[in-house]
Amino acid sequence: MELALKARIWRLLGLKDYPLELGQVFKIHNLAHLTVLAGLAVQIDVRKNKDLFENWSKAVKWNPEQRYDAPGKYNARTTKVILDSIREKPNGVLTWLSKRW
Repeated sequence: MELALKARIWRLLGLKDYPLELGQVFKIHNLAHLTVLAGLAVQIDVRKNKDLFENWSKAVKWNPEQRYDAPGKYNARTTKVILDSIREKPNGVLTWLSKRW
C-alpha cells in the first residue's frame, strides 16, 4: 500500500527521476499522510464507499515498524483480516489503489 500511494504521488507530480530535493517526502511511511499527499483521502469516506472505508480501517492497523517485531507476535487470524482488507475485490485497499497509480 505504501508503494502504491508513493507511485500515485510520483505520477501526480509528473516525476521521471528521484527528486533529491523532495527525498524526505518519499521517506514517509504513515499511510494516512501518504493518502493525503496522493490526493485520495477524501475518497476514503464511509458515505462514498462503505466497503473501502471498512477495509481501509482494518488495513491501516498495520504499521511498517511491525516488520521488526519478533516472529510469532501476531496470530494468523489478525494477519488474515489485514491481508483480506488489502486484497478484497473490488474494494480492497490495494485493489482500489492499483486503479489510481
